[in-house]
Order: sequence, then C-alpha cells, then structure tokens
Amino acid sequence: MAAMAMWLTLGLAGAVRHTDHGATQLFSGEDVDCSRLKPAPASEQAWKAPKYDYQMGDVWSTHFQPENCSNYFIYYPRKSGYVVMQQPPDWMNWNTCLLEALWYDRPAKLCDHSKDGSFVTTTLPDMCKEELCNLAKTGGWKAGLFKQKPAKKRPWHARMPGARESIGYEDAFESRCLHGQLQDLFPSFHEFARRYDLITPEHQTFNKKACGCPTADNC
Repeated sequence: MAAMAMWLTLGLAGAVRHTDHGATQLFSGEDVDCSRLKPAPASEQAWKAPKYDYQMGDVWSTHFQPENCSNYFIYYPRKSGYVVMQQPPDWMNWNTCLLEALWYDRPAKLCDHSKDGSFVTTTLPDMCKEELCNLAKTGGWKAGLFKQKPAKKRPWHARMPGARESIGYEDAFESRCLHGQLQDLFPSFHEFARRYDLITPEHQTFNKKACGCPTADNC
C-alpha cells in the first residue's frame, strides 16, 4: 500500500509538472480549429480504459498510435462531437492517444463545430466523401473478404437489405458520416451527393468516377 501511495503521488506530481509547462493553452476551454488536422483512421473508436487501483476517474482513449496525437481528431460519442486527440503524459507510459482524462488534467478538447466554420462546411464533408470512396474503390462495402476484389468492378447500390452484412452507399453515409453537425448541413444523402456528383443519373448507383475510378462502376 505504501508503494502504491508513493507511485500515485509521483504520478500526480508528473501531471502537475505537465500542466505547468504550457498545457493551459492546449487544453483550455476554447474550441480548436480542427480543419487543418487529420482524421483518425475510420476503424478507430473511442474506448473507456479499464480502471486500476491507482486510477481515479474515467480515462477515454483509442488504440491509435501516431507519432504526434495532437495532429489528429476523432468522433467522441461522449461529447457528441469531434475532439482533438491528446498526447498522454510521459509518466503514464501509454502508447495510445487520450481523448479525455479529467483526473490527469485532460478534459476533452472539442473541435470548433460552428455551422459556418470550415471544419463543418468543408473538412467533415470531404472526410465523409473519402470514407465512401474508400469503400467504393476497395470493394469494402461487400461482405466477405474474397468478394471485395470483384466488388470493385461492380455497381454499388443505395440499399442492400437482402445482402448479409454488405452495406449500401446510403446506409454507409448514415452509419459512418452522420454525426450531428453533418446531419444539420445535409439533411439527406442526395443533398450531400449533389455536392460531389456521387450518384449516376441513369441507374442511381454510386458514381465511382467521382473517386477517380475509370468508370462509374469500375475501380
């Protein structure tokens, strides 16, 4: 118990030292302009770290391990918005990025979600388009690893209710892109699609040419 108490004391001292060296600016209450930051990989999600005897309060993190966490942002359901990923204090000896750890003086750092700001009007829509284009170009919308390569050359339809675990482009938009602010900006997928010319007028399939593919169906 004495050793644990000493460890905790040293850890808290490390947190205070970190706060003393300029953390006020990085973790102040002001929202951050995230338009120049990079989105975390689409596969990354916020997760609640398990508690240990010495840990007080919740710690939210990711499995992402970039060289500099603060160059990235990620959607954080706990705050219903995007947040800047934060570098953990050296004394924590973690290899992942923090999203929020109040006990360690790491409140969530929200991106600026102003409706007329460039993050909402440009960064988020462009990020969503890239996500959909990635599914289109890799065939990732098709369930089954060995079926994805042929799917790159096949039409991608809006809905796929009869296909087990495959996903239509409108379903992908709704599940992977519609996080609050983007939904306010584009109430329907068709409004979003018009911005990027994502639907073929003749067949209403996903227009892969908008993603740099040779034809509307073939990547």
